[in-house]
Amino acid sequence: MSEKKELQVAALENGTVIDHIPSDKLFTVVSLLDLQHLDSNITIGNNFVSKKLGKKGIIKIANRFFTDEEINRLSVVAPNMKLNIIRHYEVVEKKQVLMPDELKGTDISEGMMEVGRQKAVRAGLGNRLTFEKQNCLSLSYPEARFDAITVAFGVRNFEDLDKGLSEMYRVLTPGGHLVILELSEPEWFPMKQLYGIYSRLIIPTVGKFFSKDKSAYHYLPQSIKAFPQGEIMRGIIKKAGFSKVEFKRLTLGICTLYFATK
Repeated sequence: MSEKKELQVAALENGTVIDHIPSDKLFTVVSLLDLQHLDSNITIGNNFVSKKLGKKGIIKIANRFFTDEEINRLSVVAPNMKLNIIRHYEVVEKKQVLMPDELKGTDISEGMMEVGRQKAVRAGLGNRLTFEKQNCLSLSYPEARFDAITVAFGVRNFEDLDKGLSEMYRVLTPGGHLVILELSEPEWFPMKQLYGIYSRLIIPTVGKFFSKDKSAYHYLPQSIKAFPQGEIMRGIIKKAGFSKVEFKRLTLGICTLYFATK
């Protein structure tokens, strides 16, 4: 197996081999690195046997090298991922995406944090990831406290979006990164029309069977429609002080991922 892998690496004249990707995160890594829009030759393999991960994915990209900023975006999605830098058929440098030394999860709901604690234990992060009750509009942390902040499906519910973004900017270190994942509405036919039917009819109908609070499932599509998206959201993030603000639409536009640097 090791000899075969060396041959795979050696066959690449110049470029990057990304190894030790958790199999279930392989296509998330593809999307985050925007590989689907590259003109380079790309080889993707998945479900290789791994002693450490059980199964892993490998990506080989010709004539493409990644900055530390691009690599650091993957630290939470695929910790311990390894990159082999190839020049003239030889491995000239090796890089590893490391898990942060400290991880904190925050929420205003104690109930949601308890769910998070249980998930952290199941993921083997119980000793590394701690949870604290915080108000996103008035964080108790000092300035420049964190190197990175991620928010998944949360900013849409901020009472004051501008103030929440300003607070995250305040507690980030200079050069620190903000990553926001939020629901959005597709822009293009036919996904836009299909999503409209799904959000107006199917979500509320299914919600009636699983929740006593029927209004919550009407609120979800309404809140998505009202929330700023794409270029408008990019401008709001920049107004909070962030630079290098980018965004990528995922899952045919149902989700949008925003990247920003302080």
